[in-house]
Amino acid sequence: MAEQDIFVSVLTGLNLVVTLVAIAVRRRGDTTRIAALEREMGEALAAHDERLARIEAAARSHPTHDDLAKIYERINETSRLIHRVEGTVEGMDNNLRLVLSKLVRNFDTTRPGTLHDRT
Repeated sequence: MAEQDIFVSVLTGLNLVVTLVAIAVRRRGDTTRIAALEREMGEALAAHDERLARIEAAARSHPTHDDLAKIYERINETSRLIHRVEGTVEGMDNNLRLVLSKLVRNFDTTRPGTLHDRT
């Protein structure tokens, strides 16, 4: 019986050693896979960092909302000024037409270079 107990103890010990070796091998494989995944993720993140840096640099050179608001206000101001100039020119045109029509009505066709005294 003592031999059987020793045999069972040896088998139990061997089973424990084989199990521990299997766990160690599996952990080493997991560690290798984890290291490979970390390396791949690091490379992917580095590529994303570069792309994000380029996008941020491009965004800094574009106009901001405040810049666009200023441009919009300047366009509106220019439009108001153009409308004022248009009204002024139209008034000047009307005055010129009035003066020319007055001159044409008062022009004496019988004597070149003279005006009638019409009012």
